[in-house]
Amino acid sequence: MRSENSNSIGYEKRDANARALLIFAAGLIAILALILILMVVMFRYFSVAQSLGPPASPFAAERVLPPPPRLQADPREDLQRLREQENANLNSYGWVNPSAGIVKMPIDRAMDRLIQKGLPVQAEAAEKK
Repeated sequence: MRSENSNSIGYEKRDANARALLIFAAGLIAILALILILMVVMFRYFSVAQSLGPPASPFAAERVLPPPPRLQADPREDLQRLREQENANLNSYGWVNPSAGIVKMPIDRAMDRLIQKGLPVQAEAAEKK
């Protein structure tokens, strides 16, 4: 099934276009040089436009925290602390508004009191029944 011509052709007969390859390489080098020059100009502009201030002293004993919002250093510990605070708040007694006589109590105790007293009913709804 092979033809006689395919056996005789073992390599490419013509060379690559050297002029086109040189033009491509020169263009690539020119583009890289332009990018380098633009980066130098951009970094000089940013160093003038946005000063970082004096460098931090290695001898400063006080750690200055950045303004909020801050990243969490230990999210698991923060979540555990939050849950403990919520559980303490939900399962304790205390005043919400002493002048109005509003207190907080554990949820279980509040549900028991609600069952004992019943839900408040509006006067119009009671009369219709």
